[in-house]
Amino acid sequence: MASLLVEINSVSIHGFLGLEVIEAKEGVAISRFTAVSDLQTPYGTVHAGSYYVALDTAAAAASATVLPSNKSAVTHDIFVSVLRSAPVETEIMITSRVIKTGKALVFLESEAKCEGKIVATARITKSIIEQIKSGS
Repeated sequence: MASLLVEINSVSIHGFLGLEVIEAKEGVAISRFTAVSDLQTPYGTVHAGSYYVALDTAAAAASATVLPSNKSAVTHDIFVSVLRSAPVETEIMITSRVIKTGKALVFLESEAKCEGKIVATARITKSIIEQIKSGS
């Protein structure tokens, strides 16, 4: 699992966001990012696309904890709701949980919090595929 976290955390867009998966075990993953000014809308709040990436990334890490090592999960469907704005220069914490794992799909829920308040949620469906190695 440690090598998976290294792989997830090394993805370029995650680096741009400052997104880091800090824990992944038993169907749950926790990640965080600090909403820096590069992620700011013209209104001074965190861009919704940042939530999308963070919620989906945590879901990828959570799904990996319930799959055999020769399988991966890719996003099949995602529904994101932004419930309130969050100011820049604040930490956003994301938790994702596996709701159900089937033969072909993994169903997850993710939520993002800022200062203890939920700012965004997502329902995510991931398709289970054979592991694809980088560079293949």
